[in-house]
Amino acid sequence: MCTPSASRPWIRLRWRLPCAGLGGYIVEGHWLWEPGTPAVRAAFQAAVDAGDRAYGAGTHWVEQEEAEAPAGTQISDGHRRTIAKTCR
Repeated sequence: MCTPSASRPWIRLRWRLPCAGLGGYIVEGHWLWEPGTPAVRAAFQAAVDAGDRAYGAGTHWVEQEEAEAPAGTQISDGHRRTIAKTCR
């Protein structure tokens, strides 16, 4: 896991696939939080576009949040607050 700066936007790729699991259950998932750099945003957007083409519009999106922690502190998923969700 990356060590965050004091305040930086973090993003992750999310998906929700209806009737894709065993027995037709909804499957939800996410990628690990990554720094919201232009390169990471571009890669996640490419994954959103590909996922939406394969599974339908709105099944994949990029979630964004602000992580605020002292320098040198690692932030786990259990200590995060989601502040934005962007769907295509």
